[in-house]
Parts: sequence; structure tokens; C-alpha cells
Amino acid sequence: MMDTKESIKELLEWIPEGVPLEEISKVNYPVRRFGNVFTTGDDKCPLFSEAYLYNLLGKEDARTLLALMRQLCKSLGIENDL
Repeated sequence: MMDTKESIKELLEWIPEGVPLEEISKVNYPVRRFGNVFTTGDDKCPLFSEAYLYNLLGKEDARTLLALMRQLCKSLGIENDL
């Protein structure tokens, strides 16, 4: 069984499969002056990355979630690149 730090590190590296991220992004950002937020390859990024979460949740919620994860990792002494 993994300890807490190992489990969180694995979660931070997890890449969801089967999520229609491009379609979700189009719903979150139906009209963009500068094109779609989704970029080819975003769906191959870990869940806890700006590239993935911006498409899934929108910029503000993504930043909030990433900040919370950074704080959790910091409190547990886990090095991360969030």
C-alpha cells in the first residue's frame, strides 16, 4: 500500500482517458476572439495541469484548484511543478 505522499504524487501524474476534453472546452468557451482554448495535446496532459484544467473548468476555477493542490503538496512536503 502506498503512503500519502506517494498517492498524491501518483494523482498529480494521472492522465484521464476517455474524457472529450476538446468538446468540453467548446462548451466552456463557445465564442473566442482568439480561437479555441483547446490545443492539440491538452488531453494528453495530467489532470492537475493548466492545459487540462483550463479546458475542463475554465481559467479561474482551474487556478483555484491548482493553488489548493499546491498548498496541500507544500503542507505535506511534496515537491511539484503545479
